[in-house]
Formats: sequence, structure tokens, C-alpha cells
Amino acid sequence: PEERTTVARFDAKEKPGPLLAGPRPSQLIAATFRKESADANGESTLRMWDLADGTDRRIPLNGKPNAVQLSHDGRMVVVSHGSGEHWCSFFDSISGELMHEFQTDVEVTELYFSHDGKRLAGMADWSEFIVLDSQTGERLLTIPTTPVRSAYLAFSASDDRLLTHSTNAGGSTFQVYDAATGQQLLSAHHKGSGPARNRFIPETQQLISCGITGVPIIRDGGPIRDQK
Repeated sequence: PEERTTVARFDAKEKPGPLLAGPRPSQLIAATFRKESADANGESTLRMWDLADGTDRRIPLNGKPNAVQLSHDGRMVVVSHGSGEHWCSFFDSISGELMHEFQTDVEVTELYFSHDGKRLAGMADWSEFIVLDSQTGERLLTIPTTPVRSAYLAFSASDDRLLTHSTNAGGSTFQVYDAATGQQLLSAHHKGSGPARNRFIPETQQLISCGITGVPIIRDGGPIRDQK
């Protein structure tokens, strides 16, 4: 039988979010939430493991974590967190040092960096797609949407388009917006459940997504038209 290696360990009451691969091959990053009992406030932590030397760095967070994301250049990790007050905190992905943070007026439940690191796309209160200045937190763009149960966002490789894939009771919707103006450029809806990750391929102008069924969907992202 193949040997199994434990690379990250959580206790029974600790709930980890998605594991991110760090900028080094030996690194793993996750935001976790631990609650002793139903009446307890809970304890939130950004955990950063270095498997090469066994380091397990734990950085306390204020309030429950909602999302965690690594910048495209691997230099910083952002966590949206809070209870009552909502924050986006940016940490050095190697040292764990807090670089800067800002308060947001809503709960941000999904995060995605632009490729140049200057903007941060997010899902606000499950009813708005927003784009923030990643240094100041200034809201640069707000795109209202029907309330959704889950959503994923991504910038195109040139950062000029915002790709969204969301789901609600009516099915799944894939949309493309101008990342500067918020103008909708493309929309496609299907009744299948569950959005997944999206990838924009600039060479072929194709948009690729895959749902929980595991079946990939390839769409033409070049022509600006509505696909229904």
C-alpha cells in the first residue's frame, strides 16, 4: 500500500476553509474557525504551514473568516473576516506579517485578485459583485445581482473583464462584465446545479468552467453577444 503523509493537522473542533498552495512548493495556507461550544464566540486563525521545516504559523483573526485568496504573484494573502464589523486583511505570504487592512461595509464572501494586484473582486452579502481597490478598500465597482447561494469570480488575463459564475434555485448563470464600467458583455444560463472555477484563455478567447458534475463547459468568450 502507498504511504500516507500528514501535511496539515486540525483538531476535531477546528473547521478549515479551502487549502491554498503557498508561493513555495512546501507551503500551505488556510483560514480556520474553532468553536468550543454552541454558546462560545469562536476563534479564527490564519494558518501557514511550511512542510520543509515543520513550521505551523498561527495568526489570530478578528471574527469568523469568510474567504482567503493568494495574489497572482504569490507575495500576499488576503482574508475577509469579521463578525459585526467586516475586514479585509493582507499578509505577507512568507513571513505572515500584516501588510495592511481595511474595513468593508458589507460581508465579503468570495475574493479574487486582479493579475496586477491592484484590485480585488468579491461577492458582497450574496447579492452584489464588487471590485475594491486592494490598497485602500475604495469600492470601484458595484454590480447588483439576484441573491445567490454560491458564486465564483475571476479576472481575465488582461484584467479588463470580470467573469462570474453563480447559482441559485433557478440554476447556474455565467456572466462576463467590463471590469471598469460594469457593463454586461455576455450571459449564459443553464439549469444544472453548482458553479465551479472558471478560466479565461486569452489566446483562443475561450471561457472554461466546470460544475460539481465534473463536466467541463467551453464557451466562446470573444464575440460580445448574449448566449442563452
